[in-house]
Amino acid sequence: MILITKIKLKLATNKVQWNLDIIINWIVRRRKATLTKLDFWRQAYNIDFLQDVTLTFSCINPISFNLSSISETYNWLSGNFAAEISYTWKVSCFPTIYLIIQWVNDLNKITIEMNWYFLHISEEFLPWDVVLIDWESKLVKINWVNHKYSWPFPVLESWINHMEISLNSWWLANYNAVLIYQKKYL
Repeated sequence: MILITKIKLKLATNKVQWNLDIIINWIVRRRKATLTKLDFWRQAYNIDFLQDVTLTFSCINPISFNLSSISETYNWLSGNFAAEISYTWKVSCFPTIYLIIQWVNDLNKITIEMNWYFLHISEEFLPWDVVLIDWESKLVKINWVNHKYSWPFPVLESWINHMEISLNSWWLANYNAVLIYQKKYL
């Protein structure tokens, strides 16, 4: 019975790299790590459970991030929109933007500017279209279908970041913008 218990423990921890969640000040931080050592105290008379198990991890990268993301929502925008995003963490991050178009008339171009880099999306937009710009996976999607782009995906740098959403000049539209990003730590 103790061999099965030890084997189950070893099988549960045999992945090459996995997510390691660490709680610091009641906040869960995640980083990639590898289990490098597994020790347990052997007792011949106690075969029901293992005790005093010691797991030793080696971190793959020096950056960890909060498990909960920061979300900034801007509702019922009806024109061009500009925001200054204050990112006060030391490590740059890759945000995600969702644009949910609620009502539209003659909208066929959206331009997103982030830190003076421009992304132009030319498409005939309809009500309830969803535009997704994902920096992490380097994807631009319209209604969950990949869209071609030429943009370097600038990161959120530590301090103030400029973001602007512009629509073509003959538009009539209402939309919501959602910006999602994570706090990253060294």
